[in-house]
Amino acid sequence: MIKPGRRILALTAVLMALPGAAADRNILTIRGDGVVAMQVNGVDGRIRVDPSAVPRMLCNPDFAVRARMVAQGRAVILTDPSDAYGSFGEVTLRLAGRTLQPRANWLERRYVEGADCVIAPEMIGVDAAHFELRSSVRGERTVVMPLNPGGETSPDWNGAAATAVRLGDRDVSVGFTLAQPANTVTAQTALRIASAYGGRYAGEAVRTEAASGQERLLRRMVLTRPMAVGPVAIDDMQVRVTDWGSARRIKKVGDVDEPVDPNDVQVVARAVHEDTFERLMIGTDALKRCSSIVVDLRAKEMRLTCA
Repeated sequence: MIKPGRRILALTAVLMALPGAAADRNILTIRGDGVVAMQVNGVDGRIRVDPSAVPRMLCNPDFAVRARMVAQGRAVILTDPSDAYGSFGEVTLRLAGRTLQPRANWLERRYVEGADCVIAPEMIGVDAAHFELRSSVRGERTVVMPLNPGGETSPDWNGAAATAVRLGDRDVSVGFTLAQPANTVTAQTALRIASAYGGRYAGEAVRTEAASGQERLLRRMVLTRPMAVGPVAIDDMQVRVTDWGSARRIKKVGDVDEPVDPNDVQVVARAVHEDTFERLMIGTDALKRCSSIVVDLRAKEMRLTCA
């Protein structure tokens, strides 16, 4: 869920080629936190281009009214284990000097904070999206990671562009967002991370509301060993305790591990949620040392440049 709390700076978006890129490459450069000016059906607004947004154009219901969006059908968006309902309809979108006619979705509840709509890079028809987070500094390095480009063939349940990390015997989807400061993780993935990196809950669970209107429990987990994702190291995250499984059994900070008797018979049960959605979303707090993210849809890679 996209969280409020940060002032939106004046931003611009331009279509340009990155240094060293082929001249025929169509690259969108986004500066700041990803919010840029747009027009929908001739009505001015602001849209967030987010590296790992779902491959749909999602708008708030009040903007749908302002932009005179005409519903052509019922939209059902799986934003968590519960469905979020709304409408969809084709719109005329002017963004970054080009005119597009995407299918816009607007939910019955507010979905986007700090903007009127959100859209994924692959919805804009570019070869790559270059997110300039801040100025470059000395000592940076660029790490290339494989990119699942999203869409209907994506292994990620919502089709978002993401990379992956191996946790045990499973690849876990990892995305990057400019819309929230905190890292968030679904329940089953939290269990895997806690086991691999010594995760413990710090503090009590907080009740929030998901886009579906359903209650969501979030609880902060800290790691005794930082988890590396490319050039980014993370040591805490907000666990979606009951989304796609249950992470209630993660221990709290200060809990003592029970000693294992070598003579005991260990029974390992098969996980109930083996085929569930597993995802870690990395937020802006963990990206403070990074100057850029490139989502290269043509090359099918994601490049992070960080100090």
